[in-house]
Amino acid sequence: MPKIDIFNLKREKVGDLELADEVFATEVKEHLFHEVVVAQLASRRAGTKAAKERSAVSGSSKKIYKQKGTGQARHGSIRAPIFVGGGRAHPPKPQDFSYRPPRQVRIGALRSALSMILKEGRLTVVDSMDLGEPKTQKLLRCSRRSRPGTRRRWSSTTRATKICACRSATWTKTSSCRPKA
Repeated sequence: MPKIDIFNLKREKVGDLELADEVFATEVKEHLFHEVVVAQLASRRAGTKAAKERSAVSGSSKKIYKQKGTGQARHGSIRAPIFVGGGRAHPPKPQDFSYRPPRQVRIGALRSALSMILKEGRLTVVDSMDLGEPKTQKLLRCSRRSRPGTRRRWSSTTRATKICACRSATWTKTSSCRPKA
């Protein structure tokens, strides 16, 4: 059984915790991650694209001219797809792309994720989260202290220069993203 240390908010070791093998010592199966992520991304899709068919387009359904004697093709309605402003023949309709992976796939992906986090040493167990008052700054200070090797990402000064995610531009609080000089 894997063991992990329990810490308090001052990063002092308080005790040990034995973790279950069936959850934290399983084989990491990346294909299960893939299935769960694909399902989550599919559930995020709006699926709101739509167009009108001939019955939904405004306009008369009266026959536009008589059947014979004009020399023109036979037409019944100005809303037909052949006319400008008419409805589309087989338009897209709103649809729901969301689906749920099977229960065993979801459970297996969670076990694999927990096992991988433990193997990488990114799992920290805290004894209690007694901060006194609910302040984000206090929680951030404690979380930075709880993981060794972590560093602050952003400067606390007002006009601090920050590197964008693409690393090809810099950003300050008073300006938008611009190329590095």
